[in-house]
Amino acid sequence: MNVARGGIGIGIAAGICAVAFACEPFEPASGASHAPEGGATPPGVDGSADDGQTTATLDAGPPDATAPCEGSVAIIGNKSTEAYRDYIPEDKAEAYGYRISGAAPTWARCVWYFGETATDAPVTIGVYEHDKETAGPGRLLSQATLSGLKAPAWNEAKLSVPIPIEGDATLWIAIAPTTSLVYLLTRESCTGGELIVRQRDNAFGTAPDPFTPTSTGTYCAASLYLSP
Repeated sequence: MNVARGGIGIGIAAGICAVAFACEPFEPASGASHAPEGGATPPGVDGSADDGQTTATLDAGPPDATAPCEGSVAIIGNKSTEAYRDYIPEDKAEAYGYRISGAAPTWARCVWYFGETATDAPVTIGVYEHDKETAGPGRLLSQATLSGLKAPAWNEAKLSVPIPIEGDATLWIAIAPTTSLVYLLTRESCTGGELIVRQRDNAFGTAPDPFTPTSTGTYCAASLYLSP
């Protein structure tokens, strides 16, 4: 497996994909200053900017698949509980983009989602590479299924394929409800280099591959992140 330095190289199965984005580096929110009433933080998260990052030797392969998700470590994404409630109908998927710079070698094994809707209906999560031509989500890298969503609370699931990350990375995390709409928390006012949400029609609870957006929204930085 080859992992590029200075950009990100992601090796999945026999392929390697590179992602990059021209915007200014995305700075993950450092605190839960906009937490809604009844909000919660994932286990071990104190909202500070220096929770640290677990490192790994990528050549040794991903860590034990049976190990629990490390909610205190946000490799890429936003672990703040944002204030604006966005809803996603059951026939659509929404992808939110995130960037990190200078990441130490590590494996993303889990995805975290702050649920605003308690439901037994499964929710599909897809993690996508960044498509330089469309400046949005492209090829599917991994996915997960969230079941028995708690709300308002953080919910986690293990990715089907761990994603190696090192250096500079831009990834998109998509949410696709199955049989009922779900709510998630986002940032309503987006400025600077933040990546605006991309929407996909006719997803119906799947993680489309490639994502191929059908429209662009106005929100960004949803309460979603990847962890070891």
